[in-house]
Amino acid sequence: MSCITQKNGVPINEDQTFDYDNRLDIVTIPNDTYHLGYMQPNEKTIKLYLNREPRFYSWIAVDNCYWRNQQTKLEMHMKYDEFPGGRYSTKQDDFYWSGIAIKKLVHPESLNEHAVRMVRYPNPIIRLADLYLMYAEAYNEYYGPDAEAYRYLNEVRKRAGLPDVETVWSDGTIVKNINKHQTQEGLREIIQAERLIELSFEGHRYFDLCRWKRAGEFFVSSVKGWNARSGRTYEDFYQVTELQARTWETPKNYLFPIPLDDINKNPSLVQNPGW
Repeated sequence: MSCITQKNGVPINEDQTFDYDNRLDIVTIPNDTYHLGYMQPNEKTIKLYLNREPRFYSWIAVDNCYWRNQQTKLEMHMKYDEFPGGRYSTKQDDFYWSGIAIKKLVHPESLNEHAVRMVRYPNPIIRLADLYLMYAEAYNEYYGPDAEAYRYLNEVRKRAGLPDVETVWSDGTIVKNINKHQTQEGLREIIQAERLIELSFEGHRYFDLCRWKRAGEFFVSSVKGWNARSGRTYEDFYQVTELQARTWETPKNYLFPIPLDDINKNPSLVQNPGW
């Protein structure tokens, strides 16, 4: 949740312009230029879904958003007995269980309404944004924060339509922790949040969290979503619902088990802790 950012590129729990405590309030989608083409104007949503940064609307689908494909602009509806996106009597299992869908890896020329046209395309092993963020992270760890670290972080943010780190994090009217980017620890958090957003759904998150030794923060809470199984009204749908329990054992889960075949071949091998 803390990695969701406002359109100014600041996490919602660190943005004093965002009403964080009332983020789940049901509100009307404004008919304005910022949400034009992303969300269906004059329909209902929650405050959490308004004024997000562009990557939010480009990469995930939520109730009453738009999803463009090869031929049409779909008006997505995720509540029970709604189409497309919701669960209904003849579609009891094939629906978005969390009430949220991923657009990011769906080719825009696919026909996603009935899956009758699936466009396949090469998946990059590594992206330039990944290299920039790795460089910024490594530079900050070795030298600390300065213009060189900001430069590559800002290249990623600029592409996403966000202001530079130095600009927004020095603005006391926006951020709660002013000049957070000027400390190594603060910039580390900013870079990590940027990686979790920019590389979301691309297979990096698990390994990044393990590398940062932060898996125990993230993987001990259950997977949650909305009440997409039975929520017909906005009030019933927007109920935070546990979908899957998770546990994380430290240090066991930070290490993979050594295969038994390898241990049998070399008795000098010592199994990793917990396995």
